[in-house]
Amino acid sequence: MSSKTAGLESLQELIDNVKRNKAGGSKATAQSIASIFSAIIKTGSWKDPKNLFKIINQMGRKLMEADPMAFYIGNIVKRVIHTIKIQCKALNIPLDEMNEQSEQQVNVEYDNYRIYRLH
Repeated sequence: MSSKTAGLESLQELIDNVKRNKAGGSKATAQSIASIFSAIIKTGSWKDPKNLFKIINQMGRKLMEADPMAFYIGNIVKRVIHTIKIQCKALNIPLDEMNEQSEQQVNVEYDNYRIYRLH
């Protein structure tokens, strides 16, 4: 089994545990998420920083969909993405992912979440 498939399998296992509330609490879940992201970053199975950004973003969305009320999951994902952006900026690597259209989509998702949360 390659390290890439191992990371995906452990992610799917974590998602299943989060959905069933058997992840072992917020601290254990946060450590699991951090170790999965760390393993993905260390393996180098991504082509360039843009690809890494997409992978982390997609995995983060899947994790957040597993339990939308677990805010710590979103915070961890946002911190990892922010770190990627900072490192790319420091190395003068442009990330064209956050253009106006994707920012608008994020704002729409946030507004929908706020409506859901208020009712």
